[in-house]
Formats: sequence, C-alpha cells, structure tokens
Amino acid sequence: MTAKERLHGTLSYTRPTLFHHEIGLLWAWDETLKNWKNQGYNGEDFYNIFPIDKLEKVPVNYGPSPEFKKEIIAEDSLNITYINTDGTVLREPKENSNSYMPQFLSYPVTDLASYRKFRRERFMTPFARRIMEGEGAGHTVFESGQKKILWKKWIASRKESSDPCFCFTARWGGFFGPLRSLLGVENACLAFYDQPELVEEFMEERACSMIRITEKVLAAAEIDMFGFWEDMAGKNGPLISPELFGQFASKYYRRVCDFLFSRGIKYIFIDSDGDARKLLPLWLDCGINGFFPCEVCAGVDVISLRREYGKQLLLFGGVDKREIAKSKNDIINEIKRITPLIEEGGYLPCFDHSAHADISWDNMRFYMEMLHKIR
Repeated sequence: MTAKERLHGTLSYTRPTLFHHEIGLLWAWDETLKNWKNQGYNGEDFYNIFPIDKLEKVPVNYGPSPEFKKEIIAEDSLNITYINTDGTVLREPKENSNSYMPQFLSYPVTDLASYRKFRRERFMTPFARRIMEGEGAGHTVFESGQKKILWKKWIASRKESSDPCFCFTARWGGFFGPLRSLLGVENACLAFYDQPELVEEFMEERACSMIRITEKVLAAAEIDMFGFWEDMAGKNGPLISPELFGQFASKYYRRVCDFLFSRGIKYIFIDSDGDARKLLPLWLDCGINGFFPCEVCAGVDVISLRREYGKQLLLFGGVDKREIAKSKNDIINEIKRITPLIEEGGYLPCFDHSAHADISWDNMRFYMEMLHKIR
C-alpha cells in the first residue's frame, strides 16, 4: 500500500493499517535535536532513518499577507524582544526558544477600528501573493527543517506523488485561535462580551477567507485532509464556554465544512492543545470529524474518546510523550495501550506534541522500532 492508501484505508475503517506521521520527530525541540546529536543522531533526514509516512502540507499562507517584517526591538545576553510576522511583540530566550512559551507583550489589534484596518491591509490579499511569501506558512514546504520546495514545483510533484496531502491552515484557520493571535488571550475572551461586533466580523472574514483560499488550492491539487487550528483550551478545559463559542462560531464552522464536503474532502480535523473535550460535541455537530493532538497530560485519552464517540470521531496523536522518556518497558506499555485503536482504524498514532529534551535518542529509536512492529 502507498502512504495515501494507508491513510484512506485507516480513516475510512475499510483497511486499517499503521499510517505513521510522527510529529514528535518532525516538531522536535532544538534542544532535543542537540541532545540527540550528542547521543548518536547524525543529523540525517528522519524520513531516511525511519519508515514514517509523509503527510505533505499545502504551502499557502492563510494568515496576514503581506506579513509583518520581523524587527528586533531590544535584546540582552539572554533574551530578545521583537515584532514577529503576525505583528505581535514577543520576548523569548535566545537559546532553545522553541522549548519555552514566549512572553506576549502586545498585539496588532485592540478594537474594531484597528481590526478593520488589519483586515483591509493583511487579510484581503490576492491568492498569488499568498503563495509567494511566508517562512514555513507561505511559499515553502519544510520537511525535517531542511528541504524547501517552491509552489509551482510542489504542484507539479503532487501529480506523481503517492503521499497524502493535508491542507493545514496553521495558526489562522479557526475562529478563536486566530482571534487570540490578534488580540491576546484575555482580550479575545473579553471581546465576546465587550466587542461582539468585532468578533462577528472577524469570524465572517475567516470563514470567507478559508473558503476562498482553499478553493484556489483545490483548483491546483487534490486534498486528502483539512485542518482547522484553534488551540483554545488549557489543562482545566476550554478558555471560553462551549455555549458562548457555539453561539458565535457554529454557523461559520458549518459554512466551511459544508464547502469542504461539497468539494469531496471527507476528513476534517481540528487542532487544539489542552483539554478541549467539552467542545467536541459542538465541533462534531458542525461537520468536523477529527481531533488532534489528544494531549494526554491534559487528561485527553484516545481510548476513552473512542468509547464515548465510537467511529464518528477520528483521532490523531494521543501517544504520551512523557512515557517515551522513561524505561523501555514503559514505552512498550504505552504502545500496547494504543494498539487496539490502531487495529480498529480511525486513528493515526503519534506523540501528543513535540519531542521534548528528556527523551533520549535511544528511547526514540526504540519507540519507533516497537511501534512499527505492529505494521
């Protein structure tokens, strides 16, 4: 079977097998990679080392376009303060910055007037511009942080590819996560009460843009999966109530999902870290049928989700990365825990987020070897 056949056989439950796109490897922290190189990893592309499947991401920018120019505001021996490509002012460590959450100091939108200005200048952008820019989100596809493929070459390569394609909207394909990126968490939560007109206009624009951009993508390439991005939960649950979010966002989810289904896209995933379980009934009702990354340390267990929702909810992630940092016996037990789902189908196993620095290279190799014995 090709990777594409394995993906569809698994997600449709018709021929379940191990489709393994391991984000733990592909999103590993810089600190982790440094440790692994000291422990024997030679820096080679992970696709050449392990039998993992490619899940190619559509190289188009769903976010601000033109992007803001990255500009350093201040720095000292330990930290750097800068404006990122979204227009947010951040402070983060100079070393191993992706091992930590940065400090978010200010945001590009504060009220309806500043949002409308942002929308006019950064969202209402022709598609041609959206495939010409973006470090990782725009005109290039990154594989293991190394290989870059331009849009036209990528489109040409898709005609011959047996790898599936994931249209993942990154940090701008949702109705709370992107609002958070523009206003900040607290201001985004308060806006549902204090600035509902801003929230409605924002969600309307995001739905229209997702449909407009994706329609252009579909004219050039076939898509196997689509992914919303929300990141709207913490360990104790969603950042706003499901009732409030549903009141504002449900109609826009349905509009985008109806469009995707009408274009033949069967598998629609939503990405939210934390414990977003209270939002799952809302998302399922709107047409979303997949959930990712199923973060174990927030209490999200893929076995329990399958018992509760059956085959109507597809699952992606759910491997407890903390267990992979322990003994080999713990790794085996973690793989045994998820094996029934792999055998049943509707589940794509991988880490519930990036490989952290406590995971040794030896443990990572052992995990990959044991998991692939299932295949």
